[in-house]
Amino acid sequence: MGQQLGADDRAKLDQHLTKIREIERSLERMPAQTSTCQAPVLVDTSDYKPTAGLKSADDGSVKDRATDAAIPKVGKLMIDMLVMAFACDLTAVGTLQWSDTEAKHTFPWLNLSEHHHFYQHDGGFKPAECQKIGTWYSEMHLYLLQAMERVDMGGHTLLDESIVLFGSELQDPPSHKTNNTPFMLAGGGGLRTGRWLRYNAVSHNNMLLAILNLFGDERKSFGDPAYCTGPLTNLT
Repeated sequence: MGQQLGADDRAKLDQHLTKIREIERSLERMPAQTSTCQAPVLVDTSDYKPTAGLKSADDGSVKDRATDAAIPKVGKLMIDMLVMAFACDLTAVGTLQWSDTEAKHTFPWLNLSEHHHFYQHDGGFKPAECQKIGTWYSEMHLYLLQAMERVDMGGHTLLDESIVLFGSELQDPPSHKTNNTPFMLAGGGGLRTGRWLRYNAVSHNNMLLAILNLFGDERKSFGDPAYCTGPLTNLT
């Protein structure tokens, strides 16, 4: 397992899988169920192999279509687990990453037989296919927001007291440029929503710092100081 990965990458993967298992175990020890805190409905994921990506090839020639086809249901289950982890106060911060940056899996539920990076770069930039994939990811993000909105925290929803960041590390697939990258912030937590904001040559570290400040963290910088000039303005 993981023989194609370097030592550092194997360590990161092991850490990631360990964290997932910790969440699973914490859900097994969930507190008494209430109208707010309820165990997620489990689904059969026996057709999904979480280590399939370790055998992927750089050119995308190695495919596990059965595992790929299970990605939507596994993803929804992970979202349901994440939402209930928040609702049951098992954690206050969560991250959902659908794949690594190249996404060497196919999208059979979208009738796309090649991997994401093929449509972005390897097979030449294919905007129609990329839009189809991006729309699906956005629909899954909507599923997350709606699930959070359904959780009543006593006069307000889980979404009302949260900030949800949705984005990618890539702005322009053909060139791999990262400037002018779009991000979406949703929820409450002091945000003034319903707007489209543009910033000129500002690092996303400023946005991450602003989010920390909204939740009471008073630090003045986040990440590499060379790429953080202060909290992003005009979010509240």
